Amino acid sequence: MTITFSYDPWRGGFSLRLLKSGHVRVQSAFDNLMSIYLNTQNQILGIESFFGDHGGIPLRGLHNTDEFPKGVFQIDEGEVRTGSFQLRQSEKKLEIWFSTGNELPRAHWTKQHDKNLGVTAWFSSQKAKGGWPVPGVGKWVEIHLLAGLAVEFCRTAVTFPISSVHIAVEDFK
Repeated sequence: MTITFSYDPWRGGFSLRLLKSGHVRVQSAFDNLMSIYLNTQNQILGIESFFGDHGGIPLRGLHNTDEFPKGVFQIDEGEVRTGSFQLRQSEKKLEIWFSTGNELPRAHWTKQHDKNLGVTAWFSSQKAKGGWPVPGVGKWVEIHLLAGLAVEFCRTAVTFPISSVHIAVEDFK
């Protein structure tokens, strides 16, 4: 099974598609910074961050850099790494990190967990202007960079193991 991860390194924002279609409803998470796409069984089909039509959360290690990982990558022994993008999986969860380091998550990152959805997000102490208008603020402001994202497989419409990830660079306008 291949999943798709698209991101905008200039304006911020991302789309993690576990399955290509089938969403029935959208639920907001993490103070409206992300949208979770669910099917009729409340299984997660995708996670996105878009503010209006102008980007979304900037990703740590991928925002305003000169290196843009893209392509289709095979996941060997539960993980793949290309530049600042890392995907790790176990039988219990799928993790995506935006860092070149091995010790993840880092102690100074802020962890937020949505227990109703089984999704966890780690935010860096670094800030950057994300897409706009930022939810709850209504204008273009600096927000914390997203450093990592994890979802419990039992809460998704896909099963372990994921065999590959398609990474795409997008221009979310």
